[in-house]
Amino acid sequence: MAAQNWSTTLPCLPPWPSNDRTPTLAIAVQVQQAFLHCAKACRRARLWHPASLQNRKDMPRPLNIILDQTTSAPADPAEMARIDAGLDKAYRTSMY
Repeated sequence: MAAQNWSTTLPCLPPWPSNDRTPTLAIAVQVQQAFLHCAKACRRARLWHPASLQNRKDMPRPLNIILDQTTSAPADPAEMARIDAGLDKAYRTSMY
């Protein structure tokens, strides 16, 4: 669904409590219909059971996921490390 209302004016963009940063864009969303999932599915997934959590070290890095879905990872490991470090820096400095 396309955004119908957006604003770049300051009254719509108060500072976020995280990092005291002001967003550059606000999007107003009007929900016409929402669906809830069955509570049994959430319980069966064991989302809040520590024993069912996957070790983060066993998971691919976000950059690998992005590259696998878009272009592909560079063959040069040094180039991959440089891009990965840049992504980590961007996440730390530019998220909200």
